[in-house]
Amino acid sequence: MDVSFLLPTNRAHTHSKVLEECIRSINSIHTSISYEILVYSEEAVRGDNVTWVREKGATGPLKGFNFMAREIAKGNYIACVTDDHAFANPVSLCMDVVEGPIFQDRKYKVIGLNPDGPSLCKGVCPIPQKGDLLGDQVISQHISPAFTLRFPVVRKDTLATHLSGHIFHPDLFYHAGDIWLGYFLHCKGEPTYEGPTHLKEIASLKDPSYEVKDCNVVHSLIKNHIAGCTDYLPSHY
Repeated sequence: MDVSFLLPTNRAHTHSKVLEECIRSINSIHTSISYEILVYSEEAVRGDNVTWVREKGATGPLKGFNFMAREIAKGNYIACVTDDHAFANPVSLCMDVVEGPIFQDRKYKVIGLNPDGPSLCKGVCPIPQKGDLLGDQVISQHISPAFTLRFPVVRKDTLATHLSGHIFHPDLFYHAGDIWLGYFLHCKGEPTYEGPTHLKEIASLKDPSYEVKDCNVVHSLIKNHIAGCTDYLPSHY
């Protein structure tokens, strides 16, 4: 199988039309590749090419991405999608970039879907820097000028070999996984790209409830990295 689309949601009932539009965009555009749509939800979700993965309690979307990627996904590529965005063009455009000369010498075969426009962009969304607020604390140390990697698309061999089976850090619930992933890849000498696959927002449904807590986790991870803990995950994961 070419691609596994990972789609966590807690809005199967509250915003069903939005979720349906997201799924419809995947099915309507990706007619030339083999794929599956894995939907992680407490509530049952049905649809063309959809496999419902039951969420047992409110574990959060980042755990859903990690679990589906590691345990269920069959695709050679794994694409992370949120239910409030739809595809404007196919994910295969990003896959072609990863298989091309830009990524030829890169160890981490990871690119991002682009919610800002249908072009290859490098360094679209910078992570917070010294003097900025990250969580509920101001950053007091110099931080490498990295960029977030929103909506990552990961080649599955990279997931297992270089990211310890996790797309996002398992201590995070909802937010800031893109900050830590982008920072880590930058520190490995492979600055992030958001590729030519364009997402368009269907509705503005971002939940800010966990943002401070998750950003505090990333703040601690970055400080630990600066202090010498350079792994994406500690060994006990």
